[in-house]
Amino acid sequence: MNIIETLKNTIIGTLRGTKEIGVELENTVKDVIIGALRGVKDVVGEVTSIAKDAIIGTLKGTKEIGIATSDAVSGTVSGIVKAASETTSDVVGAAKNAVRGTVAGANEIGTDVVEVAYNAVRGAVQGVKEVGGDVTAATKATAEGAIEAAEGIGAGAGNAVKNALKGVIDGTVDILKTPFKKQQ
Repeated sequence: MNIIETLKNTIIGTLRGTKEIGVELENTVKDVIIGALRGVKDVVGEVTSIAKDAIIGTLKGTKEIGIATSDAVSGTVSGIVKAASETTSDVVGAAKNAVRGTVAGANEIGTDVVEVAYNAVRGAVQGVKEVGGDVTAATKATAEGAIEAAEGIGAGAGNAVKNALKGVIDGTVDILKTPFKKQQ
């Protein structure tokens, strides 16, 4: 299955003319991702590559119908987290990897990595909250994931993402002051 083209075409078809774009975007992403995750043994591990393809498809589709990048990113990542929650108990790990994949995908297509990282963390935390997961752990893990993915692009991107996340997401300031161990 080509997630990029599937999401792009599904989003264009579903969202064109829709009033409740945010809700529809999340549900569309969730439905496509659930299909992609069915039968996958290591859901948390696969979420990174699935999220990368999902954000590329989503950003291409939403660009064609004029949805803001921030809304597209947060809705996509929230949908990915909700889909993963139906196939794994490690929602926080899935959220972290969704953010990692999203940042990598944004970089691949030349989208502002800092804006995407911020909105990916926001969407992931919201998705974890809505499925009843540990929001504090998700905030820390997704911020780590965003920073790690950005550092993989370059030190400047890593610092810019870290600075963007400070104080903007509730609780992140305290979490980012505490050194964290990178998890693979």
